[in-house]
Amino acid sequence: MKKVLIAGGGFGGIVAARQLAKNQSLEVTLITDSEFFRYCPSLYRVVTGYLRRQAIMHIRDLVPDNIEVVIDKVTLIDRALRTLRTESGKTHQYDYAILSLGVVTSYFGISGLEQYSYGIKSVDDINKLHEHLHGQITSSGELDKNYIVVGGGPTGVELSAGLSAYLRTIAKKHHIKRHKVNIELIEAAPRILPSMHPVISKKATKRLRKLKVKVSVDSKVEGETANSLVVSGRSIPTQTVIWTAGVANHPFYKNNEDQFELSKRGKVVVNEHLQVDKHVFVIGDNAETTYSGMAQTAVHQGHYAAHALSLMAVDITPKAYAPKTPAYVVPVGRNWAVMQWGLIKTGGMMAGMMRRFADLIGYADVMGWSKAVSLWTRTDDIQETCPKCSRLHTRVASAK
Repeated sequence: MKKVLIAGGGFGGIVAARQLAKNQSLEVTLITDSEFFRYCPSLYRVVTGYLRRQAIMHIRDLVPDNIEVVIDKVTLIDRALRTLRTESGKTHQYDYAILSLGVVTSYFGISGLEQYSYGIKSVDDINKLHEHLHGQITSSGELDKNYIVVGGGPTGVELSAGLSAYLRTIAKKHHIKRHKVNIELIEAAPRILPSMHPVISKKATKRLRKLKVKVSVDSKVEGETANSLVVSGRSIPTQTVIWTAGVANHPFYKNNEDQFELSKRGKVVVNEHLQVDKHVFVIGDNAETTYSGMAQTAVHQGHYAAHALSLMAVDITPKAYAPKTPAYVVPVGRNWAVMQWGLIKTGGMMAGMMRRFADLIGYADVMGWSKAVSLWTRTDDIQETCPKCSRLHTRVASAK
């Protein structure tokens, strides 16, 4: 029986593990540094008080029982010996390995950001931010002077739009007389959603302004203190800066650069089968491929790598990997989104419905259709830990 190691519990790793679990001739182990899978498209909703399980899920609940799950951090790879070493000191042998470790936050060396800003990339990040939003109101009896979201990509746009309504809601529940909320979205590029068509950027900007979010482009963050953020020479009084602007490839690859060829972006150069050699696949955000960085791409590559590996294990050469054009759908407030899919460039409630449908497909990719439908029908349930804001639906409480 051939041994397969999957490093990384994100979209690519989970999809590959679920598919390989069907192959009884393979022994599959998933190594991940967290017991939780993060459904990134819905992280902003968890921050704004919705059901946590729609974005934070136990990995053991997603993969079949015949997949061994190891909670550990991969640190070293020896491709000649076909081994992966982990932080705990254990060495794992493999016949095939699939590496899908995701990305890490980058602060670009800007003073104070790592110390004072908040993020939504991990479970701890989300908990800290959520507690901060409520704790600040509880302790001071008032809203922050300014809530700043840095980064005009999809995450920043989604979050700033969601915060607009959420902060007003919790202010009311905490009996804050001043309900006016100052939210500003900061982007260094000339427009938000810079990787999308300018038409989409314009629609998203117009929608954000309608939601009372100030949009500042061509704005460079220069530093942060405990009580302010400096942007292009302007000091903004705030204790709430949410950083969504920068990511870098997982440091595992730089730390093992003698084992990989890295592109100018620090991503791994792979061949037509998403491999660095005939035993090691690199997929998702880590690979230098078309549309790298998209969850849809990681899912597509997870399916491809699992299928290709199964064929190679019986000495069959698979077809070359072919990139799949993703659909870009970014929520901008409740039931409203912008969408770019091929020649289609639109915004409105119809695009919002498409995003909801896309989430159903996304859930099915990582948990199967039965569980996906059950979760998808509950994603508007409220789940708050703050006593004053707690309005858990009966079905949420009964599910605990």
